[in-house]
Amino acid sequence: MDPLRELVGRSPRIAALREQLRALLAREAGLRRLPPLLITGETGTGKGLLARIIHQASSRAGGQFVELSGAAIPEHLLESELFGYERGAFTDARQSKPGLLQVAHRGTLFLDEVGLLPLSLQAKLLKVLEDDSVRRLGSTRSEPVDVWVISATNEDLPGAVRSKRFREDLYHRLAVITLSLPTLRERGDDIDLLAEHARARACAKYSVPPKQLSPEAQAALRAYGWPGNVRELNSCIERAVLLCPATVIPADALELSASTEIPSRSVPAPVDAAGWEPQRLSDVLAQTGWNISRTAAILGITRNTVRARVARYGLRPTGSLADSEEMRPELPDRVVEGEAAGGQPRFTSAPGDRREPLEATDISPLRAPRPPLQPWADPTAPIRVDTALGTPSIALLPFHVEGDDQAKSYFGDGIVEDIIGALASLRELLVISRSSTLRYRGTGVDVRVVGRDLGVTYALSGSVRRAGHRLRVSVELAETARGAVAWASHFDGVSDDLFALQDQIATKVVSTIAPQVREAELRRALRKRPESMEAYDCVLRALAQLYRLNPEDFAEARTWLEKAILFDPAYATPHALLAIWHTIRVGQGWSPEPAADQAEVLRLASAALERDSFDATALALCGHAKSILRYEFDEAIALFDRAIAASPNSAIAWTRSSPTYSYVGDAQEAIRRAEQGLKLSPLDPHIFYIHTILAFGHYVAGEQETAVQWGRKAREENPQFTANLRILAASLAAAGRTDEAREVGRALLAVAPGFQVGRFAEGYAIRDPGRRDSLARHLRLAGLPG
Repeated sequence: MDPLRELVGRSPRIAALREQLRALLAREAGLRRLPPLLITGETGTGKGLLARIIHQASSRAGGQFVELSGAAIPEHLLESELFGYERGAFTDARQSKPGLLQVAHRGTLFLDEVGLLPLSLQAKLLKVLEDDSVRRLGSTRSEPVDVWVISATNEDLPGAVRSKRFREDLYHRLAVITLSLPTLRERGDDIDLLAEHARARACAKYSVPPKQLSPEAQAALRAYGWPGNVRELNSCIERAVLLCPATVIPADALELSASTEIPSRSVPAPVDAAGWEPQRLSDVLAQTGWNISRTAAILGITRNTVRARVARYGLRPTGSLADSEEMRPELPDRVVEGEAAGGQPRFTSAPGDRREPLEATDISPLRAPRPPLQPWADPTAPIRVDTALGTPSIALLPFHVEGDDQAKSYFGDGIVEDIIGALASLRELLVISRSSTLRYRGTGVDVRVVGRDLGVTYALSGSVRRAGHRLRVSVELAETARGAVAWASHFDGVSDDLFALQDQIATKVVSTIAPQVREAELRRALRKRPESMEAYDCVLRALAQLYRLNPEDFAEARTWLEKAILFDPAYATPHALLAIWHTIRVGQGWSPEPAADQAEVLRLASAALERDSFDATALALCGHAKSILRYEFDEAIALFDRAIAASPNSAIAWTRSSPTYSYVGDAQEAIRRAEQGLKLSPLDPHIFYIHTILAFGHYVAGEQETAVQWGRKAREENPQFTANLRILAASLAAAGRTDEAREVGRALLAVAPGFQVGRFAEGYAIRDPGRRDSLARHLRLAGLPG
């Protein structure tokens, strides 16, 4: 019998969670020590139930499952409950009592609402986790404990860390593996299944005759927004089973209110069951341009339900949309938005792709499914930002440095880099990567062209004038659709005020285009500053040369970064950028020892994390190195999730996480992450890398023809990138195109004459031995030796 059978649901995110747990439990029995788990999710999503399921399915099922809620016990009693006490430790301690940590010895301790633990208790809990021992109140000795700690929270713990309400060291100790439960409104098709499960349980619990839900009641359940999640659904069904006298429960017995407010991060409030008139559906379809997914999101129902209603009512698009074959309602989610240059269709993406970057990952490896491509779409066509759902998007153009010395242009680029770093940490904005805006340096580009190129709604441009230590930074925010200026201003100060000026600009941008962002959130987003202006200046110079991709400038970038570290050893950014430098050297084929460079990536990224644990670049690179070098996939995924939580707009975090999902066999998630990275950096100087990981994802998915198309694009952009040549050769061989595969194989040997299939496959990071064998077979079909 499946030990995870109580985890009810068939939605992609629940299925992914179930598979993740199976993989964890399969390895758990052989581990000497179990890693702490952190479960995140809104109130009512079932975090406690999930913790109990994990305990019962683990090797600790014979031990106690002990639960403690940080919200249910008064603060002054928490310490004695958790740690226990000796007789006489305080006035009412008439006899000794073990704490819950000792009660849970050789079992599981579930800490619910862990974010509410007082800081004083957090320090003691951390010591227990580090030492595997506990000291009761009033005792002078510690006693060993063997306890598996599973914690849960509905709070933003990274935000609590930044605001000093939760200890950073304890957070990292508890979040070794993070699981995230989706809201009920994100689970769509699971609602019927959960309702049926709750109905059967309620009938058995109260010994009432079996009852059924009417079709209208089922439709009402699907249309409701469920702000209280699964807990509210269970209460609703239990109430109806008890109070409804009929054996078939009608919709009105559910007592669902269409006006119930849904939390702000959810989709808009759904229409109630009685509101399903054809006109309402037609209005929403017209509003979304007949985008099935956005219509489903607005109405709070599934895409299949929208399609069924469209067919039932015989609805058809009107006007110019009616003549377009793409508007057929039975087709997948993406619909044509307009014509791109060259007559290629331009597609918007389904809400699951991009409505809010953390909604799909939510500090965890749980995913929404990747929407399918249209049958007529070129899979390698440019992926544009979809801003139709109201999330503002912005590109920051390189600032012009006024004066005769244009060698100082790096200074303006650096100002942009820091502002991007602040804005990218806000999930309410979509911020295009700086690497995709470098092409506009030194050009008097029309912001409307920027809007068409990058698909953004705003562009920020500016200039910097330096006179001795005096600075004036002039900026202009424009709407790209019309080229209209939203605001323009200048900020004056001295060199020592540079960081304050950057913060002022970032704050002004946010207040203009995303006024819903709270001031506290923006303050947390503003980056950790270096102590040394000399170090900062070196970093700016390195940034100016890092992406020029010629050996001389590239080598000079390393020199500047090493100087920055000498000036300020505690400054995280140069360590992270130096890690990027080594990844670029490997990717460009300039590395004499790729394995040594990869090891250096891990060392430098770890060093950056020691100095700034919220550096998204360092987190992502550290995760990538752990995956490709050490095969520590679970730890890598946890680091990627922390990176995306810290900076939802980090193209590096999205793209560097993609190969790991291919290594573990989750091709669809690998593709989704690569596509998200491509949206955030569509003009990246290293776009060949993104195209390569897309080829890899499609190869693992068995979509060989699509893999070949992406691989060919990557080869055009960088014909010497061996990682791409390997995947392209294997994809062509798997597709039966042997002659073309052998041509690519010869090109690979020209770049890497010592390549041996057996040696490569033996050390490659793909987890499944069968997949590694298939890759080796395909490479040999391409004529590669060994």
